[in-house]
Amino acid sequence: SNVDFRIDKGNPQAVAIRAHFAQHGFINHCDIRIGSGKAGMYDVGNELEDVRFYGGEYGIISSRTSPGWPMSTSASAYSDGASAFSSKTSDDGVRPPSVVSYANVGGKFEANGPLAGHFDLLCTDSFFGKDTWEQAESAMQQEALTRALEKGGLTPAELDYVLAGDLLNQCIGTAFGLRDFQIPFFGLYGACSTMGESLALGSLLISGGHARTAACMTSSHYCTAERQYRMPVPYGSQRTPTAQWTATAAGCCILGDQGDGPYITHVTCGKIVDMGITDVNNMGAAMAPAAYDTLSALFRETKTGPGDYDLIVTGDLGALGHAIVTDLFRRDGVDLSRNYQDCGMLLYDLEKQDMHAGGSGCGCSAAVLNGYLLDGLRRGRWRRLVFAPTGALLSPTSSFQGESVPGICHAVVFSAGKEGET
Repeated sequence: SNVDFRIDKGNPQAVAIRAHFAQHGFINHCDIRIGSGKAGMYDVGNELEDVRFYGGEYGIISSRTSPGWPMSTSASAYSDGASAFSSKTSDDGVRPPSVVSYANVGGKFEANGPLAGHFDLLCTDSFFGKDTWEQAESAMQQEALTRALEKGGLTPAELDYVLAGDLLNQCIGTAFGLRDFQIPFFGLYGACSTMGESLALGSLLISGGHARTAACMTSSHYCTAERQYRMPVPYGSQRTPTAQWTATAAGCCILGDQGDGPYITHVTCGKIVDMGITDVNNMGAAMAPAAYDTLSALFRETKTGPGDYDLIVTGDLGALGHAIVTDLFRRDGVDLSRNYQDCGMLLYDLEKQDMHAGGSGCGCSAAVLNGYLLDGLRRGRWRRLVFAPTGALLSPTSSFQGESVPGICHAVVFSAGKEGET
């Protein structure tokens, strides 16, 4: 730790460090100037942090760690460019999870929105052919998972896990929707951040060697959410200017330890942030501080800034929450205006569709990611983006008891190439 290395001219086969070690061993806080040498490191160990490679043919040449433990790296970088590839690896345990396939499903209002062309299925029937809205939400999850499996050429038996949740009590939309697939199941509740939570946990399972494949998914339904959290839909209550429209949508992303990308290179698991907002019709203001906190942590821990990403997308803050996050960063001297968007502002035409502050619900960010955003990464529109969905951790009971609305945000970095590739 805290030692820098330099390879002088005339050593074309030289490497700076040969390292072969297992758990609790690390190399941290080093600058390795390879020059015209072969590589900065030969073999790897359990952990690299804040290691920077300059020049050389390779940054790292690696084989299997001892005794096959996964290797993790954080806040490390390749600079000046290697003359060939940044790394050459043979079973080193470094597994940036790849997106294998993805699918999304939407309802009537999503079909009339600007992203309609990025959906796998759009249905104008709010019941999706079922008897109740709750059954409809389960049907959406079934459809999203089925289509993602088909697009990936997979069967349910080939999935190690499914990580999923929704907004309903005991996540019944998910439980009843997935019960017939017979896949090992982790039920999640992160409110509208659930897509980010499932991706973070799924990618950690894969990169740690505990899974080869995992389906990450969530859903929401306007009618089920309104009935549970606000007013029965037939009541016809007036919506405030800060209110958002819960998306009737579902999204599924299947991750694997093999694939052509995009890849998940970083995750930042958020902390609960509560600024005392009690208005259940102002979710943007309640969740924005959590988005600011998580994005700040991501930039700080990875030593990056907004300019290092083609797009930064929060989930379901809507117009007001988006403005609050932009202002909080502006006070820090950080300009987000060039490449910052919010899923709640992308899914609908706010004025033509009368969506007030924008879209919300687990399905909003899930549908935008598993259509528009991943389509853009695969087609080359973006190379690197931050997906940071937010959630309001409230319930009707907590609201009736006068509690405030805590917020949460989980950030996931998607890259068209593996770490170190351009």
